[in-house]
Amino acid sequence: EQNNQARSQPKENEQPCSDLSVLTTEEKQVRNDYEYVSKTSIPDERCDNCALWINPQKDAFCGGCQIMKGPIHPAGYCVAWVAMEDG
Repeated sequence: EQNNQARSQPKENEQPCSDLSVLTTEEKQVRNDYEYVSKTSIPDERCDNCALWINPQKDAFCGGCQIMKGPIHPAGYCVAWVAMEDG
Protein backbone atom coordinates (compact mmCIF):
# COMPACT_ATOMS: atom_id res chain seq x y z
CA GLU A 1 0.00 0.00 0.00
CA GLN A 2 2.64 2.50 -1.02
CA ASN A 3 0.05 4.89 -2.46
CA ASN A 4 -1.78 5.22 0.84
CA GLN A 5 -0.87 8.70 2.07
CA ALA A 6 -1.38 9.06 5.79
CA ARG A 7 -2.04 12.55 6.99
CA SER A 8 0.07 12.05 10.07
CA GLN A 9 3.84 11.50 10.12
CA PRO A 10 5.08 10.84 6.56
CA LYS A 11 7.41 7.98 5.73
CA GLU A 12 11.09 8.79 5.74
CA ASN A 13 11.53 8.67 1.95
CA GLU A 14 8.48 10.83 1.19
CA GLN A 15 8.74 14.56 0.52
CA PRO A 16 5.85 16.08 2.44
CA CYS A 17 5.14 19.77 2.06
CA SER A 18 6.76 19.89 -1.39
CA ASP A 19 3.70 20.52 -3.60
CA LEU A 20 4.12 24.10 -4.80
CA SER A 21 1.89 23.72 -7.86
CA VAL A 22 -0.68 26.23 -6.58
CA LEU A 23 1.89 28.95 -5.94
CA THR A 24 2.66 31.77 -8.34
CA THR A 25 6.18 32.40 -9.59
CA GLU A 26 6.39 35.36 -7.21
CA GLU A 27 5.30 33.24 -4.22
CA LYS A 28 7.91 30.61 -5.08
CA GLN A 29 10.51 33.38 -5.34
CA VAL A 30 9.67 34.57 -1.81
CA ARG A 31 10.40 31.05 -0.53
CA ASN A 32 13.73 31.16 -2.40
CA ASP A 33 14.52 34.65 -1.11
CA TYR A 34 14.08 33.43 2.48
CA GLU A 35 16.20 30.36 1.63
CA TYR A 36 13.48 27.99 2.88
CA VAL A 37 14.55 24.35 3.21
CA SER A 38 12.39 21.45 4.38
CA LYS A 39 15.05 20.19 6.80
CA THR A 40 16.94 22.54 9.06
CA SER A 41 20.67 22.22 9.66
CA ILE A 42 20.24 24.07 12.97
CA PRO A 43 18.47 21.68 15.39
CA ASP A 44 17.23 24.44 17.71
CA GLU A 45 15.78 26.51 14.86
CA ARG A 46 12.88 24.72 13.20
CA CYS A 47 9.77 26.08 11.53
CA ASP A 48 7.57 24.56 14.23
CA ASN A 49 9.35 26.53 16.96
CA CYS A 50 9.44 29.79 15.00
CA ALA A 51 7.22 32.73 15.95
CA LEU A 52 6.03 32.89 12.31
CA TRP A 53 4.80 29.25 12.27
CA ILE A 54 1.13 28.52 11.57
CA ASN A 55 -0.04 25.19 13.00
CA PRO A 56 -1.33 22.56 10.55
CA GLN A 57 -5.08 22.36 10.04
CA LYS A 58 -6.91 19.28 11.35
CA ASP A 59 -4.96 16.12 10.47
CA ALA A 60 -2.50 17.79 8.10
CA PHE A 61 1.24 17.28 8.58
CA CYS A 62 2.40 20.51 6.92
CA GLY A 63 1.91 23.87 8.57
CA GLY A 64 2.19 27.34 7.21
CA CYS A 65 4.11 30.56 7.63
CA GLN A 66 3.07 34.14 8.20
CA ILE A 67 5.54 35.53 5.63
CA MET A 68 5.45 32.95 2.81
CA LYS A 69 2.76 30.93 1.12
CA GLY A 70 2.63 27.21 0.55
CA PRO A 71 3.10 24.13 2.71
CA ILE A 72 5.78 24.39 5.37
CA HIS A 73 7.56 21.37 6.86
CA PRO A 74 7.66 21.44 10.68
CA ALA A 75 11.38 20.55 10.60
CA GLY A 76 12.13 23.18 7.96
CA TYR A 77 14.04 26.44 8.28
CA CYS A 78 14.49 29.81 6.61
CA VAL A 79 16.63 32.87 7.29
CA ALA A 80 13.64 34.72 8.77
CA TRP A 81 13.44 32.31 11.73
CA VAL A 82 12.43 34.11 14.94
CA ALA A 83 12.35 32.53 18.40
CA MET A 84 8.93 32.17 19.98
CA GLU A 85 8.37 34.40 22.97
CA ASP A 86 8.01 32.60 26.28
CA GLY A 87 4.48 32.62 27.65
